[in-house]
Amino acid sequence: MNSKTPPHSSWMAAAVLTAFAAFFLSTTSPFALILPVIYLGSLLLPYRFERDSAGIWGVRLLVYAVFAVLGRAPTGAPGYFVDSQAFTTAGLIAGGELLLQAFRRPPEGARFDGWMVSLSGVIFLIASNTFRIHIWVLAPLYMLFLLLALPDLRPRAASRSARSNLRRVAMIVGAVVIGAVLHQSLWVYRGSIMAMGARLISRAASSNAVQNNSVGDTAQLSSAFAANASTTRLVRVQGALSDSHLRAAAFDVYKDGTWGPPLSRRTMKAALPKETNEEEPDAERTRRSTASAAKFTVLRDTGGVVFLPLNAWAILPENGQSFDWDRFQGPVKIDEPTPISYYVIDSQKEAYDFLIEQGPLTVSLEQANKEVPAVENVEQIAQTRAALMIVPPEIDPRVTQLARDIAKNGSTQAEKAAMIVDYLFSTNKYSLEFVRGSQDPISDFVLNKKGGHCQYFASAATMMLRAVGIPARYVTGYYAHERDDDGTTIVRGRDAHAWTEAYFRGIGWVRLDATPPSGRADPAVSPLPAYQKPLEKAQDAFARVRNWFGNLTQLQILGLVAVVLTLWGLERWRQHRKIARKRALTPLPPPQLAPLARRFERLLAKRGITLVAGRPWSETLPDELHNERGWVEGYNRARFDRVEEEEIRELEQELRKLEK
Repeated sequence: MNSKTPPHSSWMAAAVLTAFAAFFLSTTSPFALILPVIYLGSLLLPYRFERDSAGIWGVRLLVYAVFAVLGRAPTGAPGYFVDSQAFTTAGLIAGGELLLQAFRRPPEGARFDGWMVSLSGVIFLIASNTFRIHIWVLAPLYMLFLLLALPDLRPRAASRSARSNLRRVAMIVGAVVIGAVLHQSLWVYRGSIMAMGARLISRAASSNAVQNNSVGDTAQLSSAFAANASTTRLVRVQGALSDSHLRAAAFDVYKDGTWGPPLSRRTMKAALPKETNEEEPDAERTRRSTASAAKFTVLRDTGGVVFLPLNAWAILPENGQSFDWDRFQGPVKIDEPTPISYYVIDSQKEAYDFLIEQGPLTVSLEQANKEVPAVENVEQIAQTRAALMIVPPEIDPRVTQLARDIAKNGSTQAEKAAMIVDYLFSTNKYSLEFVRGSQDPISDFVLNKKGGHCQYFASAATMMLRAVGIPARYVTGYYAHERDDDGTTIVRGRDAHAWTEAYFRGIGWVRLDATPPSGRADPAVSPLPAYQKPLEKAQDAFARVRNWFGNLTQLQILGLVAVVLTLWGLERWRQHRKIARKRALTPLPPPQLAPLARRFERLLAKRGITLVAGRPWSETLPDELHNERGWVEGYNRARFDRVEEEEIRELEQELRKLEK
């Protein structure tokens, strides 16, 4: 580092501090307060990295690593367009780079490094990931300070004409006026801008879409199914899936267009490893040795609810996490912040074109199960099975009779169920909207052959199955169908879906979907915006880097710091040796010249001539100053050649004449 501090720009300092203030107020991250403190230190401390110093790369690596780890801290600040935690990390890293540029010697003639303009802009852009009131106050201030600072990026002229000063003032006034007009326009139309941003990137609406459409406290049959509007990723599945229906929760009580019981009233218990098939005998583990476990990652907040296929053979938590569940109906939860990861070993058994693996989510209705208190004896099993065959009195009797007529030729429960599903496929059309009449919505849908969305197909199938003696329940979740090029399955908010689970004697629980294929999201019909896939890949790459840093142990972090400091020390040693060799090859000037040089620079300053650091005097002096140029030639001759004391005294006398 060089000990001489170049003059800094007060306007640029004001712009940087304004950007830091906006960043802190938007993210509420306490680590954001580190940035202005260190930046103020750069204005006070007389130390700068040389522009060609390779040692700055060691410091840069260390700063990036520290801020990447600090950025993993949860933040409660809302992000309207992009995940707030990811933006906090990006802002801290950008702020760290700005601090490095503040401690770096600026280009010749400039009062600060040009990179500080871009970096402060990035930080303020990150801070604008919200429409809080402070943005509307700080944005015009930041732009004004930045405009006033830009002239400091180029060498100052010896003098400025009145015309140039007037032109500069006019440009600033014009920019302020334009900025004020844009600011007022953004403020007036801020509601429309927020709505457009939410539609484009679908961040803020994603959590609500999950809660309202698929993981709600109850499942209410609505007139419109709005989940298809959200393209936000909710779940990522790496590995094969034999069933694309990812279950959230099941409901078995129907009343007035609403399925219950509410999730908030269900008793959640810890899932033991033996219940989720984490612990199995060696023979069974050997049987499953060729099965690939699919890794599920819940990317957005769903209230802790995780999603699973009904007939999964085993559920395996990651990193010592534990499941809480209502084993019979769901949901299954993990009390951890997102992203949440877990593994699912898929089903292998099929019969009658159904997956029939009876795993952790499939409680038997035919034999006692000591692991599930609700069905641990025969009497309770009978009561549970009977509850799943109740057709409420509000359902029109004609629906019950229609179901019996449809399934009368079926010899098995599986055949009867297939007939009912085929009937709904062929008689009712899929529609995102359902015009409700005066009667019960399920009866209205079935008897009047109205168009409806998946909630109505699933509800109708559940009631009609019960009418023919098959225990059935209504289920909400997601239909996973979108495949990436690398084989990963992506589940988005628009993939929310509803279907039916039925229990067949001698087989167990199976999944039935009575919704026509046209009612399931199709990427070819509703493609994603062109920017979304690249944006998601960038987010994933950033998350992998962040997670890598976050998963380092204390010993690994200490080792990384030691390596960085060692590399930095070696580079500093190399730089010092390089400078020492350069000095050894350059003859030292006589010590008597130093006072003369300082006096000459003061003389030029009095005459309004600004010297540029690192440039010879001869390149700065105007051509008309012949006497001063003659003195500079004598000074250079005395500095680089061997001269007598008499010549130095003559040089001092000439300088004294110039000073008069």
